[in-house]
Amino acid sequence: MGVNTPFSCVILGCKAFFESDRLLTVFSEVHGKIRVLASKANGKSSPFSGLLDPGVQVSMTTSQGKTFNYLSQCRLEMAFPNIRKSYNRIAMMHHFFELIMKATAYDQPHPGFYDLLAHALQDLDSPLPLSHIQQQFYTQFLVSEGLLVPGQGEISISKFIGAYQSYTGESVVLPALIHDE
Repeated sequence: MGVNTPFSCVILGCKAFFESDRLLTVFSEVHGKIRVLASKANGKSSPFSGLLDPGVQVSMTTSQGKTFNYLSQCRLEMAFPNIRKSYNRIAMMHHFFELIMKATAYDQPHPGFYDLLAHALQDLDSPLPLSHIQQQFYTQFLVSEGLLVPGQGEISISKFIGAYQSYTGESVVLPALIHDE
């Protein structure tokens, strides 16, 4: 990753790091899954307040350090506010993030997965039924990985779980939804 290279990404996760920093896991089209350290991001006067939540699409500028990529600038692209109005949509978003995080290695570009995430977030922010969004995500995930021929139709949840577990060696935990939307 070059110095001060701006790129679009989706924030998959963040956690407190040291006293006032945040360690982000982001996914971009150019870099794939990477870790980014946001110094002093937990402070009240942080310029990154409200921009570093999971499920937000941002444009960020980073610089490469010895251990981490360091966040220097961040600009909101899409906040997806309707996702945050529904527990079920939040649960499904995190489920999709978990699938992507388990299926990818750090620092390996995967444009297909970035497009899949961006479309899934747009769909989750819309009034489309969750079952439809889930089916589309599962189908496109397998197509992106070459495990399903495009145009074969949607795949069942049980077949997706079997294919995913065989392919990644990772288990799939379905989101616990409150009610069907």
